[in-house]
Amino acid sequence: MAESVRAWLLDVGLDHRIAIGAHELVEVLPEIVLDSARGTVPWRDREVAVINLASLAGTEGKHQGPAVVAAWQTEPGAPLRHGALCLLRLPSPIQVDDSMACDLPDAPHWHDLAISCFRFENGPVPIVDISRVFEKL
Repeated sequence: MAESVRAWLLDVGLDHRIAIGAHELVEVLPEIVLDSARGTVPWRDREVAVINLASLAGTEGKHQGPAVVAAWQTEPGAPLRHGALCLLRLPSPIQVDDSMACDLPDAPHWHDLAISCFRFENGPVPIVDISRVFEKL
């Protein structure tokens, strides 16, 4: 049997779900308000960038609901960076293994943002590289 890893399943809206590594999710924000596809949100006495990934599918990007703050490093030993992603609903923990692997969806942005993909509940779930999300969008 394949070894499984823990991840977070994130519903970013418009029938799009993504996953991030368990270690990347720092905090769940129960509700934020965003007036466009990108902006900032107050978090721990500072502002962090926030992105509504549903805007990749052509929505105007407004959001009122939960978000997650994620962390990444640009290189080993570098300080942690933080950013927030808008969600349709609260994140769910999930176990992922190699037997669940599948091709990325056809939309070109997933090839820029995702490092892999797995099938869950009859749909593809791109595993995004958080640093790519905040550096490329």
